[in-house]
Amino acid sequence: MHYIRLLRPPSLEGSKSGRSLRLVVSITTDLGDAFLSPASPISIRVIVRSRGPDGETWTEVTPVRSRPTWRSGLRVLKLDLPVPTALSGVDKMHIRPAEQRLVASSASDLATRSQGLIVPVSVDLLAPGDDAAHVCYRVLKLSNDQGSGLESALQVEEEIGDTSLARHVWDGGLMTLAHIANMCAPISPPGFSSGLLQLKEMLSQDKDINILEIGGGIGTLGIGLAQIFRSVAAERTTAASILMTDLPEAEERVKANISRYEASAPEDAEAIKVDIDYEDLDWEDGRTGKFGAKVQSKLWDLIVLSDCTYNVDTIPALVQTLSQLHSVISKHPEYPQSGWRSKVMIGTKPRHWSEEAFLGLMENDGWAIGEKEHLPLPMLDAESQAVEIYLFTKL
Repeated sequence: MHYIRLLRPPSLEGSKSGRSLRLVVSITTDLGDAFLSPASPISIRVIVRSRGPDGETWTEVTPVRSRPTWRSGLRVLKLDLPVPTALSGVDKMHIRPAEQRLVASSASDLATRSQGLIVPVSVDLLAPGDDAAHVCYRVLKLSNDQGSGLESALQVEEEIGDTSLARHVWDGGLMTLAHIANMCAPISPPGFSSGLLQLKEMLSQDKDINILEIGGGIGTLGIGLAQIFRSVAAERTTAASILMTDLPEAEERVKANISRYEASAPEDAEAIKVDIDYEDLDWEDGRTGKFGAKVQSKLWDLIVLSDCTYNVDTIPALVQTLSQLHSVISKHPEYPQSGWRSKVMIGTKPRHWSEEAFLGLMENDGWAIGEKEHLPLPMLDAESQAVEIYLFTKL
């Protein structure tokens, strides 16, 4: 899967001849380590939102008959697009492939399309000095209901340009979230199937659930799960609590995305009872059993993580942190006397054979694989890739 990326904040500039929107974009893999090299050129659409007396309007500013194209061999695409003077209050921009079949806009797209997909990007058009001018955001519709809106969509900010990898959307988290959304939906997309029956039962049953995410990055999986509980798994009437954790440098972006989640809440959100929070957690502390007050406060029904095994050097600390969490859970005042198993769900895109060490270390620490799912990634070029989802349990 590939992503349209803004390499620097867009600028909307005025002159005597009119206004122009200036962009510098690229299309890369999730880590930005490879550029899209399509067999044939891919046309790009740029759409802007304006606000006038009659409300908001979305208008394409790329010329329909000669849209800019991304071709094999490109690394950067620079655009200078005229913006009609009739458009007032231009405040948002959306960039996507012109062909709808190439657009990854919903969970069902990721589940049912065999050809490659490109994830669009959106951005607020702000003054250069504004603190938020350095971020863009991704939107993924999680509900299959044709009438649903942003209240059922994941919206996550990521930073513009080449920044920390922890501040971007990754394939493993996005594909895992899309699979769970389709799995928990009242009506799954045509052709969708899942072998994660235990996971589906756990997430779909109408009882309170506590979920802890470690290595949460910008919040794709944790916030996406909150969206699923709030709007996709509509039959739920009980509470869900989600605590996301990561290193301190992730906190700002995670909290910004929690704010986006809260701002998209429907009017009856209070009745849905989904609580979402954040706390710092360094695995070097976790491996020794050192956890914050929020991590220690609940009996966690499920621990989740995604895209956390790419750095082989951190795998031992990750596994030891998971086992220490199992120990903390087993000492919780609400821990059942018998029959309880700690559960860990991981979604990962294997990038190197050395990541297999994670499975061996988990087995050595007493974790057993209860379920596994293999999800092919929709790629436009290069060799086939996949995301794997595991559900581990431990007595």
